[in-house]
Amino acid sequence: MKVGLIVWSATGNTLSVAESFADTLTADGHTVTIEKIAIDAPDPARRPESWALTGTPDPAPYDALVFGSPVEAFSLSGVMNRYLSEAGDLAGKPVFTYVTQYFPKPWMGGANAVKQLAKLVEKKGGEPCGMAVINWSSKKKLLQIETARINLSKIWHP
Repeated sequence: MKVGLIVWSATGNTLSVAESFADTLTADGHTVTIEKIAIDAPDPARRPESWALTGTPDPAPYDALVFGSPVEAFSLSGVMNRYLSEAGDLAGKPVFTYVTQYFPKPWMGGANAVKQLAKLVEKKGGEPCGMAVINWSSKKKLLQIETARINLSKIWHP
């Protein structure tokens, strides 16, 4: 299966999780491509009206997708929100979603953000098939990443 991992990563944390997922999916026999969403401003959280998307990966060529984003202000990042709002139809594709956040507990914004991401996927015609919240300051961060990797492998096991 051809899998696209489409991420917005401001600090590199969300991207590092995508790279870990790519390793797992590649080992499972999938063809995997990581694509990054890009913007023309250094800090998108400050003034959303002052930046534009400059890199908008096309989800069309993929059989399945993984969307990853950081949490901003207890919600889904404005960059991922705008990207998905402007992206084309996801046409019944299975989609795994995940968010990374600094705070140590999912109820501190991560759970809300990953649900927002899944709703945007559904609105675009995609089929959410799993989700994860990675709490970057938690002692359980590595376990959370490994659990998400295992879940991804089970979902799309060839």
